[in-house]
Amino acid sequence: DDRRRTMAKMISDGLFSYLVDLQLVLAAATFLILSYFNIAAPYGRHSRSAGEEKGKSKPVVSKIKSVVLSCRGPEIPAHIAWCIMESPNLIWPAYYYFFHREQWENLEKNVRNQVLFVMFMGHYVHRTFIYPIRMRWISSRSGSKAGDSTPMPILVMLLAFSFTSLNGFVQTYGIIFTKFEASSNAFDFNFVSGIIVFVVGAYFNIRSDNTLLVLKFKSKRSQCKTDSVIEKKTRYSIPYGGLFRYVSCANYTGEIIEWTGYALACGMSRWSVAFTLYTCSNLLPRAMQHHLWYIKTFEEYPKERYAVIPFIL
Repeated sequence: DDRRRTMAKMISDGLFSYLVDLQLVLAAATFLILSYFNIAAPYGRHSRSAGEEKGKSKPVVSKIKSVVLSCRGPEIPAHIAWCIMESPNLIWPAYYYFFHREQWENLEKNVRNQVLFVMFMGHYVHRTFIYPIRMRWISSRSGSKAGDSTPMPILVMLLAFSFTSLNGFVQTYGIIFTKFEASSNAFDFNFVSGIIVFVVGAYFNIRSDNTLLVLKFKSKRSQCKTDSVIEKKTRYSIPYGGLFRYVSCANYTGEIIEWTGYALACGMSRWSVAFTLYTCSNLLPRAMQHHLWYIKTFEEYPKERYAVIPFIL
């Protein structure tokens, strides 16, 4: 029995290492593809305008965009899509807890692993359940119809689900089995500072998400106000307050800060860094697309704002 467990652990370790490498490759590929081809995932503010720009892309790029858009499939309500595509990050921990309980020994004995587990789970409990519920609740509270929330193409959801299935396993496995320093040195500078950075990022991420949700579902029937310029052809308006004073995508800024803190708290392990890099590779190009969209949509958009990193990008 012990021999079988040892063999299974060796196979799992090999798979884990391979998947971390795959995640690093995906991070590089995602950033290059999204940046070079300027492809905006067709949901949210880009759901209707994606692929409509003319004369600005090379023929090959335009053809690739049209192929991607033609394959996006049917659309489903955004709050349901978010719940489905983020769920693997919670399913993998549940799988190991209920079916491989004996492998939790390292996690149960080490406070550092437990804190990292709470950080990871806390984010995805919010993203899988609380955020979609808030999205649906704010929509109904503002008097919007069920269909007023911009739906998400099933292709986007499935691609996200594929990545979270990969990442959910990698992060769960890393947190459960990684043996950090001895308990006397567990709360070192990197660990403590990483927790602080993570909490700050989570705060800005949640606060910014809330700002955007309120604006999204209220702007369609609201009138122009001094603090919000509303374009007739869109349900979006200019967000203000918090990090939105400095960047167009404060929610992305918060999430990047959050996972940078997570990687720092994980001792900059390959598996946590791979996740952080992929997060950046996905969010940075989309933040630039959001920023350009704001500038094109609103003539009064603040010129001093950056896309996602204050005073830099």
